[in-house]
Amino acid sequence: MKRRDFLKAATGAAMLVAAPAVRAQSLSKVNLLVTTSPPDPNAHYFWWAMEQGYYRDAGIDVSIRSIVSDTTTVRGLVAGEADLGWAGAGSGMQAMAAGSKLKILTSFGPRLDFVVVANKDVAGLKALANRPFAVSQIGAVSNTVARLMIERAGGDSSSVQWLSVGSGSSRLQALNAKRVDATILNSVQAVAALRTPNLHAIGDALKELPNFLYSWEIVTQDALKAKAEPLKAFAAATSRGVRWAMANPGDAAKISQKLMPNIPADDITHVVKTYAANHYFDPSGLPRRADWDYTVDAMMKYGDLKKKLGYDEFVLQEFAQNT
Repeated sequence: MKRRDFLKAATGAAMLVAAPAVRAQSLSKVNLLVTTSPPDPNAHYFWWAMEQGYYRDAGIDVSIRSIVSDTTTVRGLVAGEADLGWAGAGSGMQAMAAGSKLKILTSFGPRLDFVVVANKDVAGLKALANRPFAVSQIGAVSNTVARLMIERAGGDSSSVQWLSVGSGSSRLQALNAKRVDATILNSVQAVAALRTPNLHAIGDALKELPNFLYSWEIVTQDALKAKAEPLKAFAAATSRGVRWAMANPGDAAKISQKLMPNIPADDITHVVKTYAANHYFDPSGLPRRADWDYTVDAMMKYGDLKKKLGYDEFVLQEFAQNT
């Protein structure tokens, strides 16, 4: 993708999320793209680290742009519009399998943040056979995860009527309008959905699929060559931000509330405190090899990935080990 083409696409589909930072000539610049706009709370650790001044302390100036979709984030990296990006593991693996020269720098949020919500006449995951189920897109991580959860519960995912509906808010609208019987939402969306009397949660991906990799920070080869030291500093400072937030979830939630002003503050606080209680984040930033193998095998099973990807070829273990 040409630079001007990416910029044209991003202008209509992206939102620049403002975050305070001290600009100085002595700070090394690191440009980061973050999938979802506004950013989902499971990616807020970048802003936690920034507001605590950890990036500045590490000698780097981090610029964050929030992007609507994983594919746009990956395309932006390939087009040279950023040094690294936070995106779903599935999209990253697909890009790597297709030949994109991307590597995994770190993975501070490796665990899934999905809840399956359904009408109360759906007893459980196994009962979804022949029922319409809303996902963001066929083949997307929301689809893959939902299929795995249904099969783990003993159901037949091939019999489910999978519908590509789009964003979480669109999926919830379809569920409330009874156009579908179930959908998969992130934690914040699920908290709001479960206030509706006729809806209930029938599956929690964090508990049921603990080995499926959800997100990570992917980096371009050009950035690795040009900015190795700033990227090491970025990894260390982000790890510091994760540790701070998990020790201080109430204060972290106040930062998150600025990023999601249209979401009730109590909902965000509940989610961030739940993250802390469940040890949702991994401050080491190192994805586990067993989780990598499980995710690759799961994606290949459903045809979302066409070939095996080697952990040692793509995971830059030295960055996480230095945090």
